[in-house]
Amino acid sequence: MAFADDKLKTKAYLAARGVPTAKMYARIESRQQLKHFDFSSLPDECVLKPNYGFGGEGIIILKGRKNGLFLEQGKRPIPEQELREHIEDILDGKFSVNGRTDTAFFEKILVSDSSFAPFRPAGLPDIRIIVFNLVPVMAMIRIPTAESEGKANLHMGGIGLGINMAKGVTTHAVQYHKPIRELPHGTSPTGIEIAHWEELLLIASRIQYITNIGYLAVDLTIDEEQGPVLLEVNA
Repeated sequence: MAFADDKLKTKAYLAARGVPTAKMYARIESRQQLKHFDFSSLPDECVLKPNYGFGGEGIIILKGRKNGLFLEQGKRPIPEQELREHIEDILDGKFSVNGRTDTAFFEKILVSDSSFAPFRPAGLPDIRIIVFNLVPVMAMIRIPTAESEGKANLHMGGIGLGINMAKGVTTHAVQYHKPIRELPHGTSPTGIEIAHWEELLLIASRIQYITNIGYLAVDLTIDEEQGPVLLEVNA
């Protein structure tokens, strides 16, 4: 589904139809544009993403600045040249789902809502809802861990927790394809209530209605300012 692969097009289309999305600060579509791009025009906190990216590849989280340089995850200063080279890799399609040339974009860092506190996430959790024929049929919450370097991707070491669709409550947890009985900080993964559950289901169904993609995975999160927000759509 080319529509779902193109994150910028998908978000713009859905945002225009009332679906909540993260604010975008800038996009870079060519080397010429990159050459003249002023990094100081960006806010101190933002996230750099490839438009056609998949599996969390190519994403850099920029938190704060030191001596004029962005800090990756608030720790390591990134020289501007390194940032430019990474954007060149994005433009060349290094991280794109099918190797085609790509667009880099910067958007607002979403901040984990306090309702996610029981999971003690090492980053921003996301909620994946599978919708089939307008009905949400399955869902899980993906929790970033120290091993997954703050990303919610399961293949990188994030934790996946099933969600009871009727109640919006967590059921079983897996990490690295194996069931786990407790979360890294020692508490049980079961029975934790997901905030805004009805609203999340409604947004997921609405996205399928708008896009007309018959079998769809919608990735959402809950931001402390905005509440439920769309991250991406997967066909």
